[in-house]
Amino acid sequence: MSGEPMRKKTPAAEELLLAAEHQLGRRLPEKFRARLLRENGGEVRARGEAWTLYPVFDPSDAQSAKRTAGHLVQATEMAREWRGFPQGAVAIAENGDGDYLVLRGAEVDLWDSHSGETIPVAVWWG
Repeated sequence: MSGEPMRKKTPAAEELLLAAEHQLGRRLPEKFRARLLRENGGEVRARGEAWTLYPVFDPSDAQSAKRTAGHLVQATEMAREWRGFPQGAVAIAENGDGDYLVLRGAEVDLWDSHSGETIPVAVWWG
């Protein structure tokens, strides 16, 4: 045992996911939707590193609201303020170094905040 507490996997409710998609003005790709419906947030792997997925906001109770406070819609709105962030992209995950995994279409790209470049990446959804 590692000594770290096990985190309970909490799925997103379909209606909350639909509300987030409405706010973003687009339907999310099926693999990402399935991941959020199974485990709202968590980590994925891309290019050999861990990325923290943004959850769908869940205001159902105080604990859920706190756990999902840095949510998909809010993170996207904040990322869109960064100089060079791809026009119309949705921020779905971050690596703690200022870089994002983004959706511009159905595929996932890595947006490098230092160079401003976006490159396609394969994501292991877990």
